[in-house]
Amino acid sequence: MKRSRLLSLISVFITMIFISVACGTGESPSGSDPVIEDGEEDKEETEVDYEGLLYELDASVNDNVIEVNMTLENESDETKTIDFSSGQQFEVIIRDGNGEELYKYSEGMMFTQAFITESLESGETLSFQDHWQSEQLSELKSIEVYAKILTYAINGEDLNDIPFEKTIKVQK
Repeated sequence: MKRSRLLSLISVFITMIFISVACGTGESPSGSDPVIEDGEEDKEETEVDYEGLLYELDASVNDNVIEVNMTLENESDETKTIDFSSGQQFEVIIRDGNGEELYKYSEGMMFTQAFITESLESGETLSFQDHWQSEQLSELKSIEVYAKILTYAINGEDLNDIPFEKTIKVQK
């Protein structure tokens, strides 16, 4: 009887660990906010370079749709393995000019709780896209787009912070 109860407690504890690891940290976006106007952008300000991996964020508004594109390119001479701790491989948050959240990619979604590993050869690119359609977009002059690729580890080494995140402002 005691052994059965001990096994139940261990199972609950392990389940709690898996749930806490799979959930996001809830950290706020950080970094500079480059402004993109009339489709032009300053590439240096929309890029993040980490360990030979170049992260780029691009966003555009057409009619009532905002398109968000994220790429992670291996600029090193060696193969890189990118690990994700769940089926959610990226997050996108769209805010109005006052910082009010209008859209969050993961809101209301469920993702698999499985580790995913992507292998990037030298020169290869991993791409993610998202779009949001809303009548609200026609009323806004400025939109802030925050996007991050939710990497858990690179080449088997755990990351303390997610290096592939960026915030840009899109002027209409």
